[in-house]
Amino acid sequence: MVFTPEVIWETFLIVCQAVPRTLVLALIILFFGIILGFLFAFIREKRIPIISQLLSIYVSYFRGIPLLIHLLILQAFPLRQAPPYWRSLMWRMIPMIFLVC
Repeated sequence: MVFTPEVIWETFLIVCQAVPRTLVLALIILFFGIILGFLFAFIREKRIPIISQLLSIYVSYFRGIPLLIHLLILQAFPLRQAPPYWRSLMWRMIPMIFLVC
């Protein structure tokens, strides 16, 4: 591959086209992560017996295991057996799960 200014410029333009989509996605994930975080904090503060304990386990699990390990687990066990709708839904939900913790 030859690194000419034309190739670099074309690649830069392709990357620039993805920036708005990435920023919108990041803002949507941030919004839902904040809402879920407030909801989880409210439930834990109200000490609803079973739900509060489950959320404590959930939060301690995701705090105790690094994000990279979760990503490696997701890579090792893909959702191939799930129907296409569930696979797409799960891949949309994964970033929100990590933002809550």
